[in-house]
Amino acid sequence: MTRGEAWVPPDVLGQVLNTLVGLEPQQADPLAVLTPREREVLQAMVDGFSRVQIAARLHLSTNTVRTHTQNMLSKLGVHSTLESVALALRSGMRATDH
Repeated sequence: MTRGEAWVPPDVLGQVLNTLVGLEPQQADPLAVLTPREREVLQAMVDGFSRVQIAARLHLSTNTVRTHTQNMLSKLGVHSTLESVALALRSGMRATDH
């Protein structure tokens, strides 16, 4: 350590590396912040359903679907349903057979 080197404890080094590559533990599954119902709405979006179709499929009003969608967008830090669907696909969510 006389040549300007520093020792970094392994647990701290792991945290630093995860931060640098954007893989912090809480970011491992960005969809983990969603409620089960929000995940259902997002899954329906990934499946290609419209808001009206999602409402009918989940036995909700279109206003309730809109509220779930707005909450989901806020939690995921995205600005559109298209962005949320893209994030879901990158996170491993896949379209289901309907």
